[in-house]
Order: sequence, then C-alpha cells, then structure tokens
Amino acid sequence: KKYRGYNNGAQAKFYPDNYVSIIGDGQLGNLYMGTTPEERTLLGDAKVDVSVMDSGIAVAIQNIYGPPVRHETTVSQIALPSFEGMDGLYVIKVA
Repeated sequence: KKYRGYNNGAQAKFYPDNYVSIIGDGQLGNLYMGTTPEERTLLGDAKVDVSVMDSGIAVAIQNIYGPPVRHETTVSQIALPSFEGMDGLYVIKVA
C-alpha cells in the first residue's frame, strides 16, 4: 500500500524498501488525552450540551433558534502520543 504526499501529490511507500525495524520488549509509549476546545470554552455554557466520552472524545450540541432552527454538532479529540520506548527501537538498513 502507498499514500499520496501532501505537498506534491506523489505516491510513496509507508515503509521504505531494504529497511528492518527491531522493537524491544515492553511498551513503546502512552497515549494522553488533552483538553478539547469544547471542554475548554463550551462546558460552562448553559446553551450548549457538552458530553465527554471515556475515550476523551468531546461532543458539543448547540440548538440555534432562528429562523431557521439549526442544530450544530461538533466532535473533537486531542490525543497526545508519547514515545518513552524510543531507545528500544532500532531501524536498520539491510541493503
């Protein structure tokens, strides 16, 4: 499988040929949830229904009485990966 580059649109491989990865034993890192814009700015607003799921996803629903009547829904998640196990990962060129 390949992906298309953002800047030039050229196709590229996810992992280059002639490379090998060795991953050490144990956990590579963690995933931390950050504060979403909905949590930071809308959680205290009585006109907006904000729910935060266990997975860190925030859902904000706002009813706007027009005319016309509208319902605006935003969903977001801030996920921050860490990489404490980087010293146990090796990428080796084999050819």
